[in-house]
Amino acid sequence: MYKPACNRIPKINDKRKAEYVFSYPYDKRDTSVFFLPEGFALEQVPTAKEFACNYAVYKRDARFDKETNSLRIVSSLSLRNHIIASK
Repeated sequence: MYKPACNRIPKINDKRKAEYVFSYPYDKRDTSVFFLPEGFALEQVPTAKEFACNYAVYKRDARFDKETNSLRIVSSLSLRNHIIASK
């Protein structure tokens, strides 16, 4: 089963001197659908995940459709602020 590389949001690099400035809203959404071949079954549906900090929100949800034998995974990443300070 797929396991994320890490289960936490990385810390801000303390050595960075400049702020990150996004001139537009950043909202990324991705949908992946996996159709399982006939005779194949899903052992476990991935659990929903949500990570949040002062600057961003990440969400992932997975649903299995028995009628079509497919797994749909929807993930999203949204920035809360368009300026991320260097601290």
